[in-house]
Amino acid sequence: MQYDYIIVGRGLAATVLAEHLLRKEQRLLFVEGAAPFAATPVAAGILNPITGRNLLKTWLADEAFPLAFDYYARLERDWGKQGILLRQPLHWAIETARDWNDWQARRGDPTTAHFVAELHTAGAHTADLRDCIATAELAYSGRVDFLSLIEGLRSQTDTADTWQEMFDYKALQIVDNQQIIYKEVKARGIIFCEGAAAWEKNPYFGALPFQPTKGEVLIVHIPDYENADRLLKHKGILLAPWRETGTYWLGSTYERDALHPQPTTEARNFLLHSLSAALRAERIEVVEHLAALRPTVRDRRPYLGCHTEHRNLFIFNGLGAKGTYLAPYFAPAMADFILEGVHLPKLVDIARIKK
Repeated sequence: MQYDYIIVGRGLAATVLAEHLLRKEQRLLFVEGAAPFAATPVAAGILNPITGRNLLKTWLADEAFPLAFDYYARLERDWGKQGILLRQPLHWAIETARDWNDWQARRGDPTTAHFVAELHTAGAHTADLRDCIATAELAYSGRVDFLSLIEGLRSQTDTADTWQEMFDYKALQIVDNQQIIYKEVKARGIIFCEGAAAWEKNPYFGALPFQPTKGEVLIVHIPDYENADRLLKHKGILLAPWRETGTYWLGSTYERDALHPQPTTEARNFLLHSLSAALRAERIEVVEHLAALRPTVRDRRPYLGCHTEHRNLFIFNGLGAKGTYLAPYFAPAMADFILEGVHLPKLVDIARIKK
């Protein structure tokens, strides 16, 4: 069997890059075994342009957020499939007068004002919240349903095949810079988008300085929550409407040391305690407890590029928690690099790694 490229992985990065390659008439093979640590099935796909305790504009927000919204909206139109881009407004809880002044400053600053849609004082927006005097509603915020995105791409093409198996690195033969062979398949090249698995298993790119983080989330049922259509950031956690009515994604923890696949009692207790401190709710039921490993990197910039010796071995990885908006932004550049040799942005090219 002959393909243009093999893509290892089927998460967000692989899906968005594949969509660009398919529009350039490339024939693809996905090898997408279900890794126990895969981040995409666990992630909420949040679009949040303001981050951190200092309420800073996230990296590339001005360029990447409008592009991401246009990209996911275009997919919905082209595929005739709704529910990929969920325009759920993100509300930051404001607890003190100092917080209020900080948000007023962001709203008055021309570099951030376009990301602050409105400041809501006490009323319906704060009635079900503890320790909250107001909320800041963000523009260009929302959520991407990764499951709908991945299923949407699968339903739209007959030029991509899928093998449901874990990739066997030992079965890869590199003939030259024009051809590789994987088992009985020949291809021009291979693109690794396997997320955190690259850090542990990939013999070609595993030496890159990954710094993966474990995240744990809960799917909870809150039957009496009134503001069910918004994303809420409060008390260090984020609450997002999930797929079933009355259920919510609650996350996330950050662990850099104990990188094992099992959910922990400590994380569950932390998330539930934080939610109880943030929300006035009579009943909170845990539906599911999930853990995943984010493919984060030490300098917090994605890894794009090719192997130093084998020029048809590529990597598109390390997007981490910001992948929802970074994938649509960098995938066109990655596709042009693979197909036409166009130079990648230096900030994300793995050539920046000296050793």
